[in-house]
Order: sequence, then C-alpha cells, then structure tokens
Amino acid sequence: YQSSFTFNAGSLRVNFLEGPLNKILDFLSKFQRMKSLYDSARDAAFNQVNIQDQNSMQFAITIKTPIIVFPKLVNYNADIYDNVTLYLGEFFANNKFLKIDGDTINNISCGLRSTKVTSSFYQGEVNQLLKIIEDMDLTFDVKFNENATEKPQMVIEGKMDEVNAELTELQLGYLYALSQSIPAVFEFDDSDSLADIEDAAINANKVIAPNATYGGESEVLQKPTTPVPVENPENTKIDFNFSLPKVSLTIHNNTKGIQDLTDTGLSTFSLEKIGVSFTQNYDSHFQSEVYVQSFSAEDIRQIKDNKFANIIPKVSGDKHHFSATAST
Repeated sequence: YQSSFTFNAGSLRVNFLEGPLNKILDFLSKFQRMKSLYDSARDAAFNQVNIQDQNSMQFAITIKTPIIVFPKLVNYNADIYDNVTLYLGEFFANNKFLKIDGDTINNISCGLRSTKVTSSFYQGEVNQLLKIIEDMDLTFDVKFNENATEKPQMVIEGKMDEVNAELTELQLGYLYALSQSIPAVFEFDDSDSLADIEDAAINANKVIAPNATYGGESEVLQKPTTPVPVENPENTKIDFNFSLPKVSLTIHNNTKGIQDLTDTGLSTFSLEKIGVSFTQNYDSHFQSEVYVQSFSAEDIRQIKDNKFANIIPKVSGDKHHFSATAST
C-alpha cells in the first residue's frame, strides 16, 4: 500500500430531549443550507480543476458510537427518571491487501459490535433494570479486485449473531410513546427564506473575485486508465450474501416491580435461518433472493389452558417457510 490511515474515537452520551434537540437540529439544518449556498456560489465563481488520483490505502478505524438515552422525568426533586438507553456499540473498519492467484485483493472488514438496548423504570422504591437486546454484532467481509474480469470483482459476506429480544408491557408502552415524540424532533420551521443569504453569497464572491467567470463548467482531470475488456459479460461481477441464524422476540406481561422475567413470559416469536443473496453480472443483469427457513410462535405461559404450546410450529425439512426472488 502507498498510504495508511488510523483513526480512533471515544464515545459520548446523548440525552434525547425533544425540545433542545429540535432547536439544535433546526440550527444545523439551516447552517447546512447556508453553507451549501455559499459553496455553490463559490463553485460558480471559479473554474476549478480537480485532479483525481487513485492509490492503495490501508486503514484502521475504530469508533465507539454514541450512547443515546431516552429519558422521562419521574421525580424532579429526587432527580429520578425512567429511560430506555441505546448502546450502539463500536464501529470498526480495517483492510489488508492479499495476493490470491496473482491478483491483489483489497480485503475490507467492517461492522458494529456489542450493540445493546436497556431500560430503567422506577416503580416506587424499586428500580427495574432490564435488557431488551444484548450484545448484537454485525460484520461484513468485503473482497475487492478492481482488475478482475473473469472472476467476481467484489465479494461481500455479511453476518449477524443471533438476536434474542425481551419486551415487557412497560417497555412496549414506553417505546410506543417514543415513536410518537421522536418524529417531532426532526420537524423544522422552513418559513424563513434564504433568498437574502443566497444573494449575499453571490455578492461576497463577486467582491473576492470580481473578474471570475460565473457559471463555468468544472474540469476534472482523472488519472489515465486503460479499460479492461470483458470477454464473458455473463460472469458474476458482484456476489453478496448475508446470513442471520435467528431472531426471536419474547413478550412478557405483569412485570411491574419484577426484576426476574422467568415466569412472566406470554409468547415467543422466532425467525430462523434468514438469508439474503444478490449477484450481478458484468452485463448488469442480476439475481436476488430473500428467504426465511422457519417462522414459529410458541405459548410460554406458566399457567395455561392451551394444550398446544406451538401456536405456529417450525417447518420440517429443508424447505423455506418464506422466500422471494427477483432477477433480470
């Protein structure tokens, strides 16, 4: 490789409060619009020449993603509040260059690890601490060969660890309330016109560069490349596969003041052996498939009149319970 890049960043904690966040995001939205106006005016003022070059860069990036807290005040004087907390975990991305059958392969690994969701509810003197999702990992392995013609140019393998979610009636109510309030944070007041700012941006550039040509087309110089002919356009160019062994959701009821959810379960819903595949040829034709091996629902109540615990039993054999394909 010709260059390398390493970046590490710590995490931060964000309290998701509707009013303050709406004002902050509204300001950032308007600031971005203002910046785009000045940038477009600047680009129109000058004929820029961009020289694009390609090189091989090795990188290693690790970012501890934000911890997002959704609080609800319970007791102001005692500084007590309920919350649902989203730990996004750690984002990582790194690459290495491999020699395989005479080809140079850029092998990229990236993903999220240790993602979890928890809740903390105060009920009288009891603080109920529960986990909704725990330690969810998502990884992708990418092998990129830019000079390939007969072999796949890009091979992507994605996978996620088994996901087991536990949801109580209190958490469900809390999440439903969040679903009603969160959209309001992203509703901005667009009544203010930016026409004056747009005129100011153009006038500012006229003062800085009075002899500049406006409206000129940008000239881009690229590193000369020799196109590689493809003898068999029906060969695979992109090969993508994603797998997830299992996703399950267990519903609990009557959990107020309870820390142990062993005896409060109602039902468990499971999707097993989930997969997504996508292939594209050099001639742009593609084929894709989404499938679920099995969907099941089980009655897990401790005391029940139903003698048939398997509400929806698993599919036996190798046939998919659900599958969908698309191709051109």
